Amino acid sequence: MTFSDNSAVGAAAVVRSSGKSGILISGADGSQEAFNAIKAGTMYNSPQPDFLASGRMLVDAAYDLITKQNLPLPANLGVPVKLITKDNVDSSTPIG
Repeated sequence: MTFSDNSAVGAAAVVRSSGKSGILISGADGSQEAFNAIKAGTMYNSPQPDFLASGRMLVDAAYDLITKQNLPLPANLGVPVKLITKDNVDSSTPIG
């Protein structure tokens, strides 16, 4: 599991160049690079947060703080995440 899709794509290149196999690599973003690597079979998956939902939650929280409504705010906000895999990569949209 890597910090980002770019790190995952780099890790996949290292795995390939070292001749290793059977290593499952996971990214984190749902970028076009990850989609390409998943389709090629060099990356296993990439969790893709719903960035639009995250933005809406942040704006709602800021509004509630400014207007002093719905306080106290929850300690954590759950952002929906879609796990991009070989099974759904063709029916999904990459970020960016």
